[in-house]
Amino acid sequence: MEVIEHMPSEQIGPDADQYDILGTKTSYRLAQRASSYVVLKVERPVFRRKGHREACDNTGSI
Repeated sequence: MEVIEHMPSEQIGPDADQYDILGTKTSYRLAQRASSYVVLKVERPVFRRKGHREACDNTGSI
């Protein structure tokens, strides 16, 4: 299993301290390599901007 962690630009930039991480969304994908298959575990943080009610991840609102 190969783990891929997506970190949105909001969590890396100079305003990163303005966000709270609420959890992680995990999805699994089957990928084909040259002679085999591998399971990809994709992890995306779910975060919220401090002072706002709605949570979001790097794919949009949830």
